[in-house]
Amino acid sequence: MTMTNVAPLKTLLTHTANSPLSPVLTQIARIQQWNDTLSAALPHETELLRHCVAVSLENHVLTIVAENPHWVTRFRFLIPDLLENLRKQPAYAALHSIRCKVSPPFYGAGQIETRLGKKRKMIISANSAELLRETAEKVGIESKLGKVLLKLADKKKE
Repeated sequence: MTMTNVAPLKTLLTHTANSPLSPVLTQIARIQQWNDTLSAALPHETELLRHCVAVSLENHVLTIVAENPHWVTRFRFLIPDLLENLRKQPAYAALHSIRCKVSPPFYGAGQIETRLGKKRKMIISANSAELLRETAEKVGIESKLGKVLLKLADKKKE
């Protein structure tokens, strides 16, 4: 079998109108522009912006996604001033509102993966660990559920 219609990766990643990846590259550029604008508008909120990202601008509504409710709440306090500042820029003059939503991190194999791809060990409180152990004993320590509950209980804070 010969591969006659295979394009080099460099060609695919080149931002041209006839590139098969052109719509994806255009959207990536838009998202980067929105996030650069946020960074410029909120220069003293670098910690907040590590946990929040602009993901869309549709119907004059800028949508921000945050890792958890804590960051959503912090971001929402900034929205009135941010809207006022963004509307001064021609590209955002028609901006009606900013919506901020929670996008929970991916949980897998006892670790939490943040938006930046860093993994940290999942830790639960001693009280939660004790409740998990008690529940495991009630359902049966040898059952599949009991074993999972005990495994979770082992992730308590030392």
